[in-house]
Amino acid sequence: MSDEKLPKFDVKATSIVVIALFLGAGIGYGTQTPAISDLNSDVSSLKSELAKSNSEVSSARNELSSARAELSKTTSSLPGLSRAGYYLYVADGKNNEVNVIEAASFRNVATIKVGKTPHGVAVTPDGRYAYVTNNGNNTVSVIDTSTFKIIAEIPVGQKPHHARICPHGVHLFVPNEGSNDISVIDVATNKVIATVPAGSKPLYAAFTHDDKFAYVSNSGNNTVTVYKTHDLTPIATIPVGTKPHHIEVSPDDKYVLVVNDGSNDVSVIEVATNKVTATIPAGKKAHGITFALSPAHKWLAYVSNIEDKTLSVIDISTLKVTKTISLDKAFSCLGTAPGRYLYASHAVEGEVSQFDVLSDKVTNTLSIIGGELHQVTAGY
Repeated sequence: MSDEKLPKFDVKATSIVVIALFLGAGIGYGTQTPAISDLNSDVSSLKSELAKSNSEVSSARNELSSARAELSKTTSSLPGLSRAGYYLYVADGKNNEVNVIEAASFRNVATIKVGKTPHGVAVTPDGRYAYVTNNGNNTVSVIDTSTFKIIAEIPVGQKPHHARICPHGVHLFVPNEGSNDISVIDVATNKVIATVPAGSKPLYAAFTHDDKFAYVSNSGNNTVTVYKTHDLTPIATIPVGTKPHHIEVSPDDKYVLVVNDGSNDVSVIEVATNKVTATIPAGKKAHGITFALSPAHKWLAYVSNIEDKTLSVIDISTLKVTKTISLDKAFSCLGTAPGRYLYASHAVEGEVSQFDVLSDKVTNTLSIIGGELHQVTAGY
């Protein structure tokens, strides 16, 4: 509400108008004295009421000013509002670092030393923290994204692979491929609160958007384990293709798409039944997966095929491959941020690429000297 809309009163002008009206009435009837006496009383009462109103208006203005100041203070501290745009966090397993890339300018703005052989990165929904799985020394490094500093090192199971934070930002799932279990970390305390059994060589986790279920791919025995997130109970084990790796839940929560590195295809699990309802062919050594909106506002899944140096594009509404895009260099892991771009790591070349989903072209590439790059994750 703007100050201009608040009521303003002119006591003097109002009083003159009232006096004139009352005098006019008195002159017309020839009895001025009682009218003037009554008028003085009415004017005095009116002045009192107007003074009270002006005081209330002044108080309202002060409250509005205080509210504006408080709103400004609050919004400036909210994650995502005090920082411009998205950042990409890229795990470099060779240099034991995480590279932070500003998405808008596509330049490296920070390099953070973490544990040994970092592989996965997960960012909290509010963008405040990034969690890095260190496959070589069985820890998770916690990064404060406002300072790009390590604030905690959390011991987990053996050979932690990737990590995933639930949509509500409460728990972090860390599949440990060496100990065949999942370390569940409380994000508020940065402590492991549970160790949950998994299948053989668990690698990746994904959540339904309502945060009710988690899905973990088990590369060693070709299954996906389903968990209830509220009590961390496993409720189903689903056979899929050979060597399942990356896994994602579709934006509409209908399907779980599991990329099978060994059988070069994608298993589609129906969330309602926890059954595989389709198997979609992909390229050789299919690996990463992410989603993006098409120009026609359809959800598409992009699957990276390392040996073919291609992307398989799947229409989620039909579960069919609509096109296969050839690349100059193979994409390994895929990530996305709101907008028209996908982001991909090139593990061997030590590069990160920006891919335009409107033109199906690589529009930018950034080299990380001596790097061996794995997961690319976007966050505020």
